[in-house]
Amino acid sequence: LMRSIDYYQNFNCNIFIADSSIEKLSYEFPDNVNYIHLPGLSFVKKILEVVENVKTPYVCMSADDDYLLESSLQAGERFLDCNLNYVSVQGRYLGFEVVENQVIFTPKYSQLSSCYAVTNEDILARVVRAYNPYTPQVYSIHRTELFIKSYRSCVDVTTCWIVELTTILVPMCYGKHKVLPILWMARDSHKF
Repeated sequence: LMRSIDYYQNFNCNIFIADSSIEKLSYEFPDNVNYIHLPGLSFVKKILEVVENVKTPYVCMSADDDYLLESSLQAGERFLDCNLNYVSVQGRYLGFEVVENQVIFTPKYSQLSSCYAVTNEDILARVVRAYNPYTPQVYSIHRTELFIKSYRSCVDVTTCWIVELTTILVPMCYGKHKVLPILWMARDSHKF
């Protein structure tokens, strides 16, 4: 988490940390980082607690071992501004780890190629396409209103991977999704 805060402190956007751990983090946060302590709340409830107060048209979630690129978020925002029939967009992912004092990068989610898109006009066809092959959309940039609807639809689900699978359904009922041919995020692949 501390490494993430250091990384995101110079981003030109608001960063929200939804912390559901029992102990509150005592730290002087940068101006763009908003820390919200929500002890004991489930994953979905803590996300909703934070995102329901977001006033921007777009929202993007990131785990504390993932590092989004600010330029890619800006590209995603521009894409959604220009393509109103799309509800979310993302790019390519790389994993990284330190091996013998070298940082090694490897592609993550190989199905996330630059040609992956859910562009069907029919709602059912979009839902089927989103799951065939299944492509995670959880760390995409989303239209805030639909992101909130998605998470409200699974407020009582407690298993994170089921939440990830479920939250694709609502957005695909409203519009399309695309993977842009850009680096979106680097994920720490270190195995604990």
